[in-house]
Amino acid sequence: MESQTPQLTDENADIIDDVVDDEIKDASKPIKRKKMEKRSVYWQHFEDFVDDFDKRRKAKCIYCGKIIRADNATNGTTGLVAHYKSCKKKPHEVATNQNHLQYQPLGPGQKGTLSNWQFDQLKAIEALCRFIIMDELPFRLVEKPGFRYFISVICPMFVIPSRKTITKDIFVMYLNEKLLLKTFLQNHSQRVSVTTDTWTSIQKINYMSLTVHFIDDEWILRKKVLSFCPISSHKGVELGKGIFKCLKDWGIDKKVFTVTVDNASSNKVALKYLQERFDDNENVSILGGKYLHMRCIAHILNLVVQDGLKAKRESMAITRIRGAVKFIRSSPARFQKFTNCAQLENLESNKMLWLDVPTRWNSTYLMLEAATSLKKVFQAYENEENSFKSELDDGVPNRHDWDRATLLLKFLSHFYNRTLKISGSLYVTTNLVFKEIGAISMLLTTWLNSDDFELSEMAKQMKEKYDLYWGPVHKMNWIIYYAVILDPRRKWAYMEFSFDKMYPSLSTPMGQVVNLMRGEMKQGVLQDFKELFDEYVRIHGGAVRSSSGQIAINESSLQSSSRDGLCDLDDEFEKSKKGKDKKERYELAKYLNEDCEHGGPDFDILKWWKIEAHRFPILSKMARDILAVPVSIVASESAFSTGGRILDAFRSSLSPRIARALLCTQDWFRSNSKPVSVEEDLYELDRLDKELVALGADSSVLDSQTFGLVIWSIWSYFVSFATDLHFASIKFAVVFLVFMFDMCKHIL
Repeated sequence: MESQTPQLTDENADIIDDVVDDEIKDASKPIKRKKMEKRSVYWQHFEDFVDDFDKRRKAKCIYCGKIIRADNATNGTTGLVAHYKSCKKKPHEVATNQNHLQYQPLGPGQKGTLSNWQFDQLKAIEALCRFIIMDELPFRLVEKPGFRYFISVICPMFVIPSRKTITKDIFVMYLNEKLLLKTFLQNHSQRVSVTTDTWTSIQKINYMSLTVHFIDDEWILRKKVLSFCPISSHKGVELGKGIFKCLKDWGIDKKVFTVTVDNASSNKVALKYLQERFDDNENVSILGGKYLHMRCIAHILNLVVQDGLKAKRESMAITRIRGAVKFIRSSPARFQKFTNCAQLENLESNKMLWLDVPTRWNSTYLMLEAATSLKKVFQAYENEENSFKSELDDGVPNRHDWDRATLLLKFLSHFYNRTLKISGSLYVTTNLVFKEIGAISMLLTTWLNSDDFELSEMAKQMKEKYDLYWGPVHKMNWIIYYAVILDPRRKWAYMEFSFDKMYPSLSTPMGQVVNLMRGEMKQGVLQDFKELFDEYVRIHGGAVRSSSGQIAINESSLQSSSRDGLCDLDDEFEKSKKGKDKKERYELAKYLNEDCEHGGPDFDILKWWKIEAHRFPILSKMARDILAVPVSIVASESAFSTGGRILDAFRSSLSPRIARALLCTQDWFRSNSKPVSVEEDLYELDRLDKELVALGADSSVLDSQTFGLVIWSIWSYFVSFATDLHFASIKFAVVFLVFMFDMCKHIL
């Protein structure tokens, strides 16, 4: 999808005027209707006047002096555009004996090429719009003297637009990109799955994010933020109306396969509302919306782990370690003393000591991981800092606390790694969920039988929460099972094997009940998978073999050739032979009976289905929809991280329409890149801290240029990653800034 140069049209003029007015008006003063100003960038090259003879608006070229009609009602700016492009005296295209050259790098390790270059004002404005959108810069950037000086040095020919003009151009760019994406969705997607979540901004406005996931014609998994819009409240009906309105606006209300949400009660009401709206139209949802509601797996895992952390001894150990970390990180002097203790102990750790957020167990895991690697330093610090014991209400961590933390860290690592795996949005995750859920089930069962009483009690609490959502097989969206069947490395054989492991056979009366339940699970999943296959046969039509072992035959072939109306024996015999053919002749049976593919973690499941689509036409359509289903709402939650940066304390006056334009367009411009690694970023920041300390220790006087570069590099890196953490970014920012300024004083 290529972007288009920002252009204003009559259709968009009114809405863009309203948008810009929202950004520049003072809400505390009465709004007066102002005279419409020039919107087109081409007016920069003409003088506006009214002809005394015919009283019509005209424009005079500032380069050649030609008079052009520019009446709003009859001419508009069409004549201005045509003349500007053909004007021979404009300074940007004065003929010279030497062409401008530009160097085009091809990539790392490759030689670039030279090509002719010609200045284009409109392309330069488009690049400036992208710059502001991608780097989340304020519109006032174009009015800053530093920016204007920079442009005057590198490109004196560029006429810098005003803040008002750049706002219009950015909104036009959003409208153009939206049209391109809307067309792409309608022409290159089959069914789509969406994720949604809500958020309250610093403006106290409720926002809803809606992200669409689909696999295109080239079997590439796509993720696009469609909307970031305000809603009146977090009530279920209002959420449902907002989702349906967005789907309708994008023209995909009849293509929705699943909607992934968290476990809030309002989301259940919203899904019920959507189901009712979809039921009003036939053939909108698959099997009457049977698989529409997908619960966020990451959210359920969070609930399971949080229940386990409420155990008494585990909770006390975490509280004491959290208090100790908070005490040390609250002052740069304390942190420096802690660092000195680590050097005296000859103990260096790649883990950065940081404070967690109690409601985010994954941050608790990272805190414990760093703290346990430095437990000897904590013990040495206790002897160096007199106030360490007295100021901690819950006491300092003791040996038993560190032992519990080490055991808990081992326990949480299983959940942490699985959460990271299923929370990805740049690769297929649907086929991974059942494997991870099964592993967690067996892990909890093992720890339930542990000799450690408190570990067993913690596992018991977690198992109760696990069974609440994933215990009975009917409580899960069976799309998770179907994704495993559609994984050519596993298929149905893996499902049977997993059920046997998760529900082992027992000779006791209770075991007989489990055996019966396991058999019903297997039969139910396979039957419903065949039902979904038949539904796809019905939808996509054609002479396609169905899963029931019969061949779809045209009605004309079923008519008897006998003149007396009786069935011809030859026709009946041919049909009986077809009915007795082996199952391998039929698409579903053929797929299930073929050997499983061999492949490790690098196996590309989408590439496999793209190659084998001609052999399994119906199954490939099922795979294209099912493998695109997101199992977590991380993609929608990440939009709020961007929203929090765009709608910060300094830009809180942005209207919801401009905020939506900035956030959505930024997402559409971004290419699929490597996700942010929280751990790697924390370690990198810690390394920069140590380099700063080393620079201060090696020289008594640090030159201002080097010192400025070091401070700027640390600050830039902090801004690039801290906002992506989404949790505790404000608290961590305050602690970091205090520490950084203290280091400045120390070095200087």
